Amino acid sequence: MKILRHLTISLLGLAAAGLLIGSARADCPPGDLNGDCRVDPLDVQILAGQWLQPSSEDRSQAECADLDGVDGVNMVDMALMARAWGQTGVPLFINEIMASNKSVIRDPQGEYDDWIEIYNAGAESINVAGMYLTDDLGRPTKWRIPATVRGATFVPAKGYLLVWVDGSPADPGLHASFKLDAGGEEIALFDKNGEALIHSVIFPEQTADLSYGCYPDGCSDPRFLSAPTPGAQNDGAYLGEVEAPRFSRERGFYDEPFSVTLATETEGATIYYTLDGSRPFEVTGRFPTGLTYVGPLRVTRTTCLRARAVKPGWKPSAIVTHTYLLNADDALKSLPVVSLVGDARQTFYEPDGIMAIVGGTYGADGKWVSDGPESYNNPMQRGMAYERPVSFELLDPWDNSGLQVDCGIRVHGSNYMRPRYHRSDGFWSGNSKFSLRLYFRGRYGPNWLDYPLFPFEVERFKAIVLRGGHNDRINPFIKDELNRRLHKDMGQVDSGGSMANVLINGEYKGYFNPCEHIKDSFCQQWYNSD
Repeated sequence: MKILRHLTISLLGLAAAGLLIGSARADCPPGDLNGDCRVDPLDVQILAGQWLQPSSEDRSQAECADLDGVDGVNMVDMALMARAWGQTGVPLFINEIMASNKSVIRDPQGEYDDWIEIYNAGAESINVAGMYLTDDLGRPTKWRIPATVRGATFVPAKGYLLVWVDGSPADPGLHASFKLDAGGEEIALFDKNGEALIHSVIFPEQTADLSYGCYPDGCSDPRFLSAPTPGAQNDGAYLGEVEAPRFSRERGFYDEPFSVTLATETEGATIYYTLDGSRPFEVTGRFPTGLTYVGPLRVTRTTCLRARAVKPGWKPSAIVTHTYLLNADDALKSLPVVSLVGDARQTFYEPDGIMAIVGGTYGADGKWVSDGPESYNNPMQRGMAYERPVSFELLDPWDNSGLQVDCGIRVHGSNYMRPRYHRSDGFWSGNSKFSLRLYFRGRYGPNWLDYPLFPFEVERFKAIVLRGGHNDRINPFIKDELNRRLHKDMGQVDSGGSMANVLINGEYKGYFNPCEHIKDSFCQQWYNSD
């Protein structure tokens, strides 16, 4: 108590001497140790309790009194607190965000939209109506929190407010005019004048159904949270994120067998891998999926290798997918290759894939046996409920260049074509040649595909179609593409594409016509419009 009284008197004396006059600030001032956005005797009490404690590498806690991070808690930290004495700020924090909401919580419209949680660390309720949220610090007034949503804009003391970030501001409730990018970005909360920054968060690439935010609430060191808690106290955080595995061989074409070495820079992490298209280290039963990596893997045939690194208490790494094409013939090398890799039973085929047959079971030989006349369920369905995660790779046979991105996949086809799809094993032809559609969403990977996929000026895509060419099934399979390009040559906007060979989990399915999917995002890119 003597130390506390001594420090209090010293600080009050410095303030009274006119060394620092209190001022209003939009962000919480340095020296605010208890998270209420004030520098007052409560913070002095915390500093006194830590007096002469040594420096610690973990300074993430809000109550860390080692303000300069040097030589522990001493007179320098007391002087820094004195300089901020009496300062106050707005005790609001962007406390938790989810940029890839797949199944955690629905908005009032029943949709799994991304969200931002605002936390009030103060002792009084705060009305945020008129404040601004943005994902572009160059445009601080991008979306103004409306005052027309009666009673929905007050954040209670030590309480929370959810804002849906779905680009649908006309929907009832609090819906921001922009969307979050699961690939990572910076978001910020500005005061009602549109100039004073209250709080901002830079978040890295996100994983579906995992949130990112402050732990504990209102701290200055956001991290991945072990369980999303929208509208409630953040409970538990990962110690870090495991670095993704690195492969000693790049994806692409090879003429001779070789060995692949996997490694991660995270010390103490274990690598799991699969060769059947399934996602490694998916905990759905007693044991996680995949095999534990213990040494170099020998590749002697076309192989789809997927790997993920994990460590207890840490966020598992992203899954990395490499397709290796061995001894490909000239026909396969005559075009770029699209390699689609995913769980055979969950992404593509029975029982839950996009091309699943109604009713049946797996036989002793591992093949699906239907219960009756062959009919199909999922190819007839539309919408998000019938979209599945998949790895999409584009491989150039001339120099092994290309890309890999995780995205969503659906069956593509008209109401006329869908009932006529008839899947066969191996090479697809006729009605057994499924057209497919790829969607680039934050729940899988990046929100957009930024890549010069086609030889046109637009290089940013929200969705593409892998056309099976049912209007032009036989060689040369160019009629539709030729007509679209002629239309472009006449100065019009049209869906352009290219040609590619398609493999599913390493199995050749035929040659396809990848092209742009005509939808809102297509028009926005070509017409430079929102």
